[in-house]
Amino acid sequence: MAQIDAPEKSQDFGQVSKQALSDLVYGKDVTIKVETIDKYGRTVGKVLVGGVDANLRQVAKGLVWVYTKYAHEQAYYEAEKTAKKAGVGLWSRPDAIPPWDYRHGNKSAGATSGGNGLLAKLKGWMTPGTAATGAATGGDCGGKRYCKEMDSCQEAMHYLNDCGLARLDRDGDGVPCESLCVKRNKY
Repeated sequence: MAQIDAPEKSQDFGQVSKQALSDLVYGKDVTIKVETIDKYGRTVGKVLVGGVDANLRQVAKGLVWVYTKYAHEQAYYEAEKTAKKAGVGLWSRPDAIPPWDYRHGNKSAGATSGGNGLLAKLKGWMTPGTAATGAATGGDCGGKRYCKEMDSCQEAMHYLNDCGLARLDRDGDGVPCESLCVKRNKY
């Protein structure tokens, strides 16, 4: 995909990024605006689904880096800046390593199944009574798949960030199961 670089499968958000892209394009008609053919013979381009730039959408969700070596559209840089400022997706990790560095041996950070930086940010958003139960703080990715099965915001964050269950973040803002994780204003 042109102008972007996704985290490797073994990096934080690697599976989440892959799942979010799959959710966006799988089984749908897409248009590829070809930019080049790379040195391996692969077509590199912008993926459009229903008129939506899937490459840019991944940047806005904080699930890929703008590949500065190849990026040429300002909208990508602006979307990345906004995602960083909001701390969504991979930008919830202060130690996130770009995949081009990761592939070349710099794997000292961002190679774990963490992603808990966003949990700290969500503490202020958690609805009273949804404190962590401890059930989902480890590496367990049991059989839960839907928000209605989650017992707390922390558990939902675990399933989103550690287990790659992107469906929990329906609006792509980095916050899963908003009924659990976001305080509702009562007017």
